[in-house]
Amino acid sequence: QGFAARSVEGALGCGDGPPGGSSRGCRMEADGLSEKAVCEHTPPLKRQRAEAAPASQDMADSAVLPADDGCSSDASAGGAVVPPPPLLPAPEWAGVIERVKSAIVAIRVTGVRPFEDSPAGVWQGTGFVVSLEDPQQALILTNRHIISTGPIRAFATFDEHEELPVFPVYRDPIHDFGLLQFDARRLRFTPAREIALSPSGLRVGAEVLVIGNDNAEKIQILPATIARVDRNSPEYDDTNYQDENTFYAGAGSNTSGGSSGSPVIDRAGACIALNAGGASEAASAYYMPLDRVVYVLEWLRQHRGQAPLPPRGTLLTKFLFQPFDMLRRLGFTEEQERRVLADGAAGGAGAGGAAERSRPKGMLVVDSFLPGTQSEELLRPGDVLLQVGGEACLVFAALEGHLDSHVGKEVPLRISRAGTEMEVSMTVVDLHGLIPHDFAECAGGVFHQLSYHTCKRFHIPVQDRGVFVVQSGFGFGLELPYHAVVAAVAGRTVGGLEDFMAALAGVADGETFEVSWYNPTTNERRKKRSSVR
Repeated sequence: QGFAARSVEGALGCGDGPPGGSSRGCRMEADGLSEKAVCEHTPPLKRQRAEAAPASQDMADSAVLPADDGCSSDASAGGAVVPPPPLLPAPEWAGVIERVKSAIVAIRVTGVRPFEDSPAGVWQGTGFVVSLEDPQQALILTNRHIISTGPIRAFATFDEHEELPVFPVYRDPIHDFGLLQFDARRLRFTPAREIALSPSGLRVGAEVLVIGNDNAEKIQILPATIARVDRNSPEYDDTNYQDENTFYAGAGSNTSGGSSGSPVIDRAGACIALNAGGASEAASAYYMPLDRVVYVLEWLRQHRGQAPLPPRGTLLTKFLFQPFDMLRRLGFTEEQERRVLADGAAGGAGAGGAAERSRPKGMLVVDSFLPGTQSEELLRPGDVLLQVGGEACLVFAALEGHLDSHVGKEVPLRISRAGTEMEVSMTVVDLHGLIPHDFAECAGGVFHQLSYHTCKRFHIPVQDRGVFVVQSGFGFGLELPYHAVVAAVAGRTVGGLEDFMAALAGVADGETFEVSWYNPTTNERRKKRSSVR
């Protein structure tokens, strides 16, 4: 049969080869509470938005000021106009830029196999050095959708045009960040520098620069002012992968393709957030807070050279941040609100762990959960989360910190359902176990375990995960479509990749066998049977 199973890390040799690619583009649609955005790595050429803009947009982009000569500024009157003065960096910004630019890199990634919902291909993004503690194993921070979760080849271009190979060492199972490793000793001309992380610097009103590979142009500098730090994570409508259970910050930096993974730099020269996405039809950009990034980096420093990944826990539930006015519609009482405000004033409740220490503006609410889980039995959409492990939980950072430290253990939750408070106990599930880390190839096809994000998008129980058809190949292509889920092969139930390979190993060369499958992308979930040879 010619199939082969390969781990993601070992698929390319050397044990640390990078993963597969993700092409993440989407449109911005604001519809009530539904916010959809676009994730910014370099898209295909047709998505570079290089086409001619409408005349009205051209005028907006090239706005001019009328001369102040006391005459009419009407263009038809032929009034003189002068361009606005050039924007020059303030002296303090010039020093900051000089210090950090050597740590910022342009990343070029080649996805050598399709993986999850990402085809093989080439794309670009941005990253920056965050650790030089061991120069031989220096670390670069970028977005998860740049590293992706499959096998890749990647190279980083530094400030002095030096290109070095980089290798993925961590991809977060949920949040949009990952880490690449490179050998800083091989830099000949670019000074080896790192950028400090400052999650507490992310606050409304902070003046920042987004420095990165915007529009695939090496090192572009875009100014912005942080406008909000309590936005729910953007929803991307072109991919199975969605971030969840974290705040995002918003600003009008007008970043575009290639700027994903850029550091958001404050006046002190520290990175306070990670640029991750933006609106395709507006200047809005979305920055990911660094709370979990700092946690993962610290864990890796303390466990250098060890195989286990940093613990990441989940309740298989998506929470959303909702303001108190919305909570009232869910039955949250005035007395409960007073208690929360009093507790928040005593302990501080900044969004996402940022330095905005004002009164609480809302709480976390159950939005959705996977079928066939404890969450489905014990929780209901609209439940307001009050406490986790006996401690008040008003922001995502507090929730994730508790879950990550209790993977595989029971945690008590206190919730409010239509104003009635109750306690439930739930088991924290290991997030890394829900993300595919290996794949099999057979007759030109690529197959791996169904991922948590696909289960979440199509409402599939994680207990019944089959094998995801990433690429049908010439053996299965005539019968099984791309994105099908294999449930059985040759009469043997397929619950995972090992079952799939064992079933194929029992089929003789040239023999016809039956495959049971269904397509989760359609409304019809009835399992179909096809004969494959």
